[in-house]
Amino acid sequence: MKNTLHSIFVNFVPCVVKTTTPLIRSSSEVFTPAREANHVDSEKGSFLSQATMLERIKAKLFGQTTDEKNDSEEKPVAKVENKSIPGWIGVDLDGTLAEYTGWKGIDHIGKPVPLMARRVEQWVEAGYTVKIMTARASVPGGKKPVSAWLEKHKLPDLEVTNEKDFDMIELWDDRAVQVVANTGNPVLRMNHLARPKAPLLKEERGDETCEISK
Repeated sequence: MKNTLHSIFVNFVPCVVKTTTPLIRSSSEVFTPAREANHVDSEKGSFLSQATMLERIKAKLFGQTTDEKNDSEEKPVAKVENKSIPGWIGVDLDGTLAEYTGWKGIDHIGKPVPLMARRVEQWVEAGYTVKIMTARASVPGGKKPVSAWLEKHKLPDLEVTNEKDFDMIELWDDRAVQVVANTGNPVLRMNHLARPKAPLLKEERGDETCEISK
């Protein structure tokens, strides 16, 4: 197999290289492709030896080589973060993200509402900024229990606030009533105006996860 690969490399690669159009490395330097068994590394702009090219062909055919594996272990690939989407989504806590059956003190927060928790996780994964919008943030020491609650239930580490600003995309709140812009008219029936700007879960369908007024 090694001899076959060597033969392919020696006979085929030079033909490709010799017919390649000259490449420009910089505005002041022009060079031609390597002669015979050499080739150009497109990433670094340098020539590769025949042995290196043979190793790369073998890697393509049979998988990662030992040298490449060692290199990848020594240089771990950096985690790619989602690019944040402009603006932020406000999510109420009591009655929206957390179950609420009446006020029981600043340190008491109900269990997470599964559907809303999945939405929040999806938004964060998609690159949205999500903030907890709660009146708890208006009192001294009100934010700390919320942050601890998020950590306890393995939810994203979200900013806790009670203030709106011009970057807020929308607010998810069990007490809010949507009003048609510039009219004062409340939205009482499901229509295109009532559709959230934040993406819904992929599994959401009609009245299975949405309350549709008639």
